[in-house]
Amino acid sequence: MAYPESWIKAACELATGRSAYPMAAPKSAQLPYIVFGRNGTEREFGLGGIVTAPHGAFEVDIFAAGYADVKALADQVRVAMHGFNGTASGVTITSTILTDEADTDPVYFDGQDVPTYCVSQTYAIRWSE
Repeated sequence: MAYPESWIKAACELATGRSAYPMAAPKSAQLPYIVFGRNGTEREFGLGGIVTAPHGAFEVDIFAAGYADVKALADQVRVAMHGFNGTASGVTITSTILTDEADTDPVYFDGQDVPTYCVSQTYAIRWSE
């Protein structure tokens, strides 16, 4: 079975040319990079079983050393993902909607003096299982 996460990884990497990681980036990851994960999934049931395709909330966090860099990468991810429907990476996506996008607090990794910037995006994705 294919999962939306396989498409998210491929879409982010193709759009930005940077690595995308599920749940957390390894310590060896070089900026900029992307981290993604599923926040929840809903399936609607009726007397006969599942009545609609599953839909879930997925978070995509983009990290970069510069503020302008993280904003540019976030735009690339948004253009690649928002509004997408079709079959890619073995999964059929029936709708993708960007529901929220925000600058997060800067992160100081391992005692760095300069911040790492992050833009967090949330997508509502519906797919076929």
